[in-house]
Amino acid sequence: MSESRIRVERPSEFVVVALLVGIAAVLVWDTVGSPDAVAPQGPVTTAAVPLIAATVLGLCGVGIAVDLLRGGQGVPDEGRPGERTNWRGVLSVVAAVALCAAALEAVGWVVAGAVLFYLCLYAFGSRQPAKDLVVSVVLAIASFYLFYLGLGIPLPPGVLAGVL
Repeated sequence: MSESRIRVERPSEFVVVALLVGIAAVLVWDTVGSPDAVAPQGPVTTAAVPLIAATVLGLCGVGIAVDLLRGGQGVPDEGRPGERTNWRGVLSVVAAVALCAAALEAVGWVVAGAVLFYLCLYAFGSRQPAKDLVVSVVLAIASFYLFYLGLGIPLPPGVLAGVL
């Protein structure tokens, strides 16, 4: 009788599995414990999306665990020599998100979102101001109406209250 032993090359990769399964468990626990989870608000209850997300996260965690136990392992990117993290871009995006959060109630989603999208495009290296402005405004308006009409979630209109 031959004994087959599972050998994991890098057990630290199970940290990702633990994070995925842990987040899934917290989502399920929080959703099931919420009093709003059982109140129907249309064809689908408010618990549907968190439970779907928890299921997907849990299945991804289990899939990665099975792959690791079968001998698979993540291969780090080689990258280019001398390539470094663009901390200026990362900090610019963080600052843009903070600015958007601070200005959201005062100016509304469309204005704050357009500024957020524009600053993120700039942080990622785009230097076409007219095109970036058009893309940012279109994304902000589209996401406003997607949330309002598609999901029934009103975002703050702010200074554009009479227009939107």
